[in-house]
Amino acid sequence: MMILLTGIMLVFTLSGCEWLLVEDCDHVWDLGTVTTQPTATSPGVRTFTCIICGATRTETIPPNGGASGTLVDNAWLAANNWTIGIPFQTSTYTVSSVLTVPEERTLTIMPGTTISFTTTGSGITVQNGGTIKAEGLPILLNAQGENIGITSGRIILKNSVVGGKWGGILIHSPTPNELSYVDISKGGSGTYTYSSALYLRGCNVSISNSTIDDSGSNGITLYSNASLNLNTVSISNNARYGVYYESSSGPTLTHSGVTFSSNTLGNFWNGTTASDTLP
Repeated sequence: MMILLTGIMLVFTLSGCEWLLVEDCDHVWDLGTVTTQPTATSPGVRTFTCIICGATRTETIPPNGGASGTLVDNAWLAANNWTIGIPFQTSTYTVSSVLTVPEERTLTIMPGTTISFTTTGSGITVQNGGTIKAEGLPILLNAQGENIGITSGRIILKNSVVGGKWGGILIHSPTPNELSYVDISKGGSGTYTYSSALYLRGCNVSISNSTIDDSGSNGITLYSNASLNLNTVSISNNARYGVYYESSSGPTLTHSGVTFSSNTLGNFWNGTTASDTLP
């Protein structure tokens, strides 16, 4: 039992009772309550309360757009990590420029999030030392095949450019970058620095249970010592190659369960010749 007065508290224990200053409490914090909701461009606040003395502390919640919004806040990413989306909810956002992930910052995209890119120059750039983690979830079904989770935990990166395609994702960072249960559709506009839906340069990337389709150029370009692991990935309907592998620049590629369909110039280019399968 505890009686709390201003600045002091009376604590009852099995051996008796004693008065303690609140500042001497070895705080035990609760799970916290969101006291200010974050938005697409403004951080929120989570307040924690000590279950012993009633003291409080706060933590900043990064902007996440709420249930929807326009993502433009590179200023936040320059100084903070950023989580986009709300766990166990379907969230939809638009991007009309380039989201840039700088050194020592992490961009996390939550399951169930859709990001719609609205211009040919819009996309995501992960600079040297930055990290992107877009880790979706499969649809959760019970033994009867009934949905027991959110409608879809997949992450969708799609196109909203009228008569064109959005830019793409550029990753230039050797830190571990992970994409899983992600659908990347209609990138590779040709006007966003490089024309692939995924341009990987000097980076470390793992992609699993994902699709890459309808790029205006290559599905994936590997260049300059990039390291890529593909596991259960579908690459289809891209205007040039499914995977463009610039062998002279020293990239590495490991793979399992990759399928190709209808890539115009071929499924794989090794720097010299095209082939239907990965090496």
